[in-house]
Amino acid sequence: MPNIDDVAKAWQLERSRDFGAALSKRRKGAGLTALQLSERTRELGFPISRVAISKIESNSRAGKLDIAELVVLAAALEIPPILLLYPSVPDGGIRVLPREEVASSVALTWFTGERLLPQDDEIELSESTIDALHLLQLIRERIERDRALGAAWLDFYAKAGDRVAAGERIAVKMGADGVWSSDDDEFTAFLNSQRQRSRELDAQIRLAGGVVDPTGRRGRERRRHEEETP
Repeated sequence: MPNIDDVAKAWQLERSRDFGAALSKRRKGAGLTALQLSERTRELGFPISRVAISKIESNSRAGKLDIAELVVLAAALEIPPILLLYPSVPDGGIRVLPREEVASSVALTWFTGERLLPQDDEIELSESTIDALHLLQLIRERIERDRALGAAWLDFYAKAGDRVAAGERIAVKMGADGVWSSDDDEFTAFLNSQRQRSRELDAQIRLAGGVVDPTGRRGRERRRHEEETP
């Protein structure tokens, strides 16, 4: 590792200290011993020893913070990794970089791609930065669209259940061309508009450098709704 100045080293130790303290707090809050947490990490396929966990919690590793450990320990505790990385959310201050302190909520939204870190308004964003932000915007739109689609299916199932109970037959299916049809015109129109926007988003995400599932798994998941509809 290259030599770093005192400010940078202090920041490194501070970040690993906060991570260790958050790990200890979350582990104890979950009612787990270090040994039990270690066993959970083993079950997840990346064993972290009880001794390693104790060293992380006591910040006895000269500032070392391993990404694999962060991810696996968060999974073992059944929490998002961000709560170990930025434990003082939303309003606690944090040195997100050696010479940059912000509110934890700002650090969180930077980490998740919702914003950039505060900077001089005179600084012109590079083309690569603009492209990265555009890609993340497209991804967030797709996530929100999928959520809306899932909520629409749940609502449809609830209404369909009532109609089936009343003796009606509900038909909804996707044709070979990928177009939905059903006896609910409003729901059909919604599904097909979402399908069209999904195809547009996937094309835009791919063009922006994102990875779109080439196996069609997401499409198969959507078609499974047809099979499960009463």
